[in-house]
Amino acid sequence: MNEWKSYEWLVTKIYHDQMHSIDIDVKYNQRIRGELSDQLRQIDILITENRDNNEFITIIDCKHHNGKIDIKGVEEFLGMCEDVGAKNGILISKEGFTSGAIRRVRHRDDIKLETIDWETAYQKAEEAYIYNTISDLCDCCTNPKDKGKSIPGIILWDLGWGVEIEGILYMFGFGECLKCNVKHLYCDSCGAISHVHENKYVCECCDMDYSAFIEAR
Repeated sequence: MNEWKSYEWLVTKIYHDQMHSIDIDVKYNQRIRGELSDQLRQIDILITENRDNNEFITIIDCKHHNGKIDIKGVEEFLGMCEDVGAKNGILISKEGFTSGAIRRVRHRDDIKLETIDWETAYQKAEEAYIYNTISDLCDCCTNPKDKGKSIPGIILWDLGWGVEIEGILYMFGFGECLKCNVKHLYCDSCGAISHVHENKYVCECCDMDYSAFIEAR
């Protein structure tokens, strides 16, 4: 089980749910060519914001280390932010930061240091999981036989979409698992979650086909 990858999934889900909108896109595991280094830089989480016809990026780096992040770790992150031209940067650690690392950026409004306990958050998500309801956990990645050995993937949902057909409003949402990349459809009319096959967003419960509306959004 790659705990560092599960940690990145969880953080991606947190920021996606907080920030994702028409003008703000949150993506996991992206690559950007550095303006100074001219090298492709791997970004754990990339937040792209379109404002007043301008594009701003925020990069998030997740550190799943057994120990606090020190000044060296923070300065490496500052260098990456400068290289890719990030407007803001967020460095996240599961164990926190040394006092020197915190002081290093205490006057920087564009840099944030955050601590997130992923084990507790995942445990709460698993306890809340109920089949065929909107869940953040991917049932394709959830195998009862593997309980305690592997961690299910997390779905990034885009909810709240609606389409009117013959005077009836149908609400739906769609999402993709960060682990297995399986696409999901949520049909609010019957409360069912379906797996998407061959890019066909069809509810397995009521047979409502949302494919055309999702492609045209």
